[in-house]
Amino acid sequence: MSLIADLKSLDRSQRSAIWASYLGWTLDAFDFFLMVFMLSAIAKEFGTDVKAVAHGVFLTLAARPLGAFVFGLLADRFGRRPILMIDILLFSALEFASGFAPSLLSLLVLRFLFGVAMGGEWGIGSSLAMESIPPKLRGPVSGLLQSGYPSGYLLASGFQMRTKDVMYVANAKVVDYYKLLTLINNTANTTTNTAATAISVNAAVKTRW
Repeated sequence: MSLIADLKSLDRSQRSAIWASYLGWTLDAFDFFLMVFMLSAIAKEFGTDVKAVAHGVFLTLAARPLGAFVFGLLADRFGRRPILMIDILLFSALEFASGFAPSLLSLLVLRFLFGVAMGGEWGIGSSLAMESIPPKLRGPVSGLLQSGYPSGYLLASGFQMRTKDVMYVANAKVVDYYKLLTLINNTANTTTNTAATAISVNAAVKTRW
């Protein structure tokens, strides 16, 4: 059976899981690069130089490993879907709040928190997709999911707006994405609610140190 036929054989829940993960990574990149493309305009608005504003980019990237770890633990304990939904809402809210930052310091704090939320998306989203599809499709689908990041970059590059407006537009997409996530069945394969599993995760990590 061809790859196209295998993909067509997926049910609605499996296709939704793939799209949710792809769109999550796309929107992560979209939100992140919106600020990258606006560094000069933001520096002008706050009366500082680009170097000072660029610290926000560093803080966002530095916070991503922390977010990946924290949200990964939460997803193992409470389930992929609900934690991913919360994560998407959180990074969208932080992006929106960035448009109201009254000072450079507050903007940098918001971008650090945004990085924490951004870091949580990829691991949860990809796990949700991989657990939802047949093993033979995990290779091709993982490539599709990775293409979400350059897709977000491409979308962000097309926006030329005023400094604060560029923060607001990033949130227009979250409603449809949230609806998409609700289509995904929260099956036993994607949800773990017991303390026993949390212990097993910790034990697995310890064996590799």
